Amino acid sequence: MKKNIFLGVAILFISFTTHAQITITQSDMPSANMNFTEVNDTVCLNIQKGNAGANQTWNLANIANHYLSTTSWVNPATLPGATSFPTANIAQTQSDGIDSYFNKSSTSFVALGTQEDLGVGMGLQTVHFTPPLKYFQFPTTYLTSFNGTYAFDIKVPLDFPPVDSMWLQFSVNYSSIVDGWGNVTTPAYSNIASLRQKNTSINTINTLIHDTITGMWNPAGGAQKDTSYNYIWISNLYKYSLANLQTDVSGNVVYASYLTSSGLGINNTASAINKIDVFPNPANEFININGTPQNTFLLILDSNGRLITKQLLNRYKNKINISGYNDGIYFYHLFDGKGETIDNGKFTVVK
Repeated sequence: MKKNIFLGVAILFISFTTHAQITITQSDMPSANMNFTEVNDTVCLNIQKGNAGANQTWNLANIANHYLSTTSWVNPATLPGATSFPTANIAQTQSDGIDSYFNKSSTSFVALGTQEDLGVGMGLQTVHFTPPLKYFQFPTTYLTSFNGTYAFDIKVPLDFPPVDSMWLQFSVNYSSIVDGWGNVTTPAYSNIASLRQKNTSINTINTLIHDTITGMWNPAGGAQKDTSYNYIWISNLYKYSLANLQTDVSGNVVYASYLTSSGLGINNTASAINKIDVFPNPANEFININGTPQNTFLLILDSNGRLITKQLLNRYKNKINISGYNDGIYFYHLFDGKGETIDNGKFTVVK
């Protein structure tokens, strides 16, 4: 998947009175035929998340425009994956080709899973969240909080005999709190009364590889853990998040976006393509992998097809330590959260 599951489904939508607490209900959720365009910043210079608490002023005007992405909300029955998610009553289709299915009720707004068409010969790949991932509970206001867990798994074909496939098993612990209210400014909107919601996810990934000789699934190293922190600003004016920030464990902003347009029944057009750069090549101590989407999984194999490194990457900026590698040619593979290959190539290590 191209976006972190809290970040990538950017939705929020409230009944709000300026300088008063906010109450969110089912009626404030997006409806079919609503479309949104976001600006995405891959460098994040001079952007601060600001403080939690009441009556805050958040200035996010430094978010830069590096690429656009579009999101449309539709009736699930119009999408090919509808039969796989029979309880969905609203769906999201993104410009990166991923469809996400939701259920909204009087008590909550939850994600059921995703589906993506991988093309000729592969067809639709479906991912179910077990149990569903909660985004919001109703009614909710400033300081409302909740937490939960969910799991999903994907299988990815590989061509490194005798290994022919990889099985990624994801489990996630998450928590959410509306930690502030006040006014937010972005490059598109000024002094909008908003709530800020903080989402924390602890992701654990177990990896198995399939050996065609033994017919067995074997562990490929230990479990990989990653923690992500995401902040979204929400207002009743647009039924969509006004801004999104992702930070590292030190609070530094590593990804940012803001809403630039919205509408009912409008076909917004945008490019969601972001070039992935792997450098230097040849390399010695480190390689940099920049431009990766959220929830990108890295595999590095040597020239004999042996797995050398597996790692869940940060969004956009990654520095991979290869100081322990021997001289030679290495192959890298990047997969998104659905198991789709988003990039592959090779690099040379010369000491």
